[in-house]
Amino acid sequence: MAHFAQLDSNNTVTNVVVVDNSNLLDENGTEQESLGIAFLEQNLGSGPWVQTSYSGKMRGRYAGLGMVYDSVANVFTVPEPSPQVTT
Repeated sequence: MAHFAQLDSNNTVTNVVVVDNSNLLDENGTEQESLGIAFLEQNLGSGPWVQTSYSGKMRGRYAGLGMVYDSVANVFTVPEPSPQVTT
């Protein structure tokens, strides 16, 4: 099974879904992330969608809700907590 994270406009993970590997296979039987994204866009709507790996072998770690995708480093990160403002 393949896993994909849906991102909001700030690259924050809002959803993680499982896609059957057969939906990622090209004509040569090779998995292609782009085919999984096309499948998700057709069935669940626009993303953006980014593949993640449950084993953590892809993009640093498995994407979880609230994590942020760093497109430059190509990894999912845990966001820094917001500083507390006191008055």
